Amino acid sequence: MNEENSSQLIKSGNPLVDLTWGGFYKGGTYFVIGPPKSGKTILALQFALNASSKADSCLYLTTSKLNHLMISSSLIDLELQNYIDQGIITLSRHAGPKFFKYTIDGDSNIRDYFTDFKKLIEIYRPARVVVDEFTLLIGYKNLKLISELFIDIQEYLKKRGVTGLYLIGEREGLECCEVQSSISKLSNACICLSKNSDSVDRSNPGIMKIIPNFGHDERKYSSKYYIEIHSGVKIISK
Repeated sequence: MNEENSSQLIKSGNPLVDLTWGGFYKGGTYFVIGPPKSGKTILALQFALNASSKADSCLYLTTSKLNHLMISSSLIDLELQNYIDQGIITLSRHAGPKFFKYTIDGDSNIRDYFTDFKKLIEIYRPARVVVDEFTLLIGYKNLKLISELFIDIQEYLKKRGVTGLYLIGEREGLECCEVQSSISKLSNACICLSKNSDSVDRSNPGIMKIIPNFGHDERKYSSKYYIEIHSGVKIISK
């Protein structure tokens, strides 16, 4: 990270991160790891929402149908279409690398995936980028190749001051600590979400942990959190 970016913090939209660290580093790389319906998408939308102008725009790469993302944004009263119309948030739907491991030349396909990623950055020139489903890349059989390509894209984004947020969904046999030991250890920090019930609300809060790798306060922070309709992710301060 260049000297200018390394000291510049931007609002993350994550209440625990903004309270304890003051935000994300501009040009930094962050992961949100958690099970389904734990609030990963809401945190990503809150990160995108904090891009308040074209100068701080967000490119949002999603594997979901766009109407599903619209529904999620409505839960926190985010008028996503207005941000899209203003050019502040750009949604780009892509198929993702779901079948790469089953193709004859998976390595070539995965390289193409990251090449296309760079092309989108060149076209839209965002200040922030969200990749809403990085799980399938983590599970890809050639982890060494993924690591090399991710380091390359990470350096590419740092030089341009683009802050990246990557969402990883927990799967059977894929624990948070195992993910951290591979790709996510290359990031500035990981935000890990856990829950004990189907929903995460004030009556059934989950646990959010923020774990730094480099650049931030070395201490780990944790808090109970919940998702409040019309407001988004909230933490329960001690």
